[in-house]
Amino acid sequence: MANDESESVAEKIEAKKPPLYDILAEISKLHDGIFSREKIQEEDLSTESHISFELNPEGDAMSFHNLDCFAMNDGGFFVCFRSYGYMEPVVETFIYKDGVLSKTDLQKYMQPLTINDFYSNADKFPKPAYDCLTSIIESKLKYMVSDGKLNIGMEVWQVGENGYEIPAALSGFEEKDPNELTPEIQLIWNGEKFVRDPENKPVEEDLKYFESVNG
Repeated sequence: MANDESESVAEKIEAKKPPLYDILAEISKLHDGIFSREKIQEEDLSTESHISFELNPEGDAMSFHNLDCFAMNDGGFFVCFRSYGYMEPVVETFIYKDGVLSKTDLQKYMQPLTINDFYSNADKFPKPAYDCLTSIIESKLKYMVSDGKLNIGMEVWQVGENGYEIPAALSGFEEKDPNELTPEIQLIWNGEKFVRDPENKPVEEDLKYFESVNG
């Protein structure tokens, strides 16, 4: 009896392991076969639900790709596929179930984010800065899976006359470490959707960075 129970548990655990290369093959079909297994380089299978690899087609610039899978309570997997390198980072999301890959919208599996999710004192920001950050959150968020969590940040740098620039309303951010301009939200998967990691809280921004902005 005990052995039967152990085998049952083992089968359930095994069933939760995503068939990474099967999923990648299905994604490759949507991209003219570019991600076929024989073409990818520098594979890294760091966990049973993640694979990262490089792609360096002859005559093309190198690109980097991450595939992450999250087991769903009703069977199948939620899939995040991120590509970056010479191009702007692109995140595609899918549902993989019973051997079938279907595109889906990440936003259906998480709560809409507002400025208050990033900052605990956003009500004290000057209006130009508040409006600028709100606009970025609505249209310029960055997504990346790391250590099984979905990390979400803001793309503050924007294309201007002199290349990439920080918007005037956030000019005080130029005093910050370029890698720490804005806070990052971390979401964890609960089997149905992404929810905020309890240990990840909104930050209190130092208002000195807004002193040059007239409210």
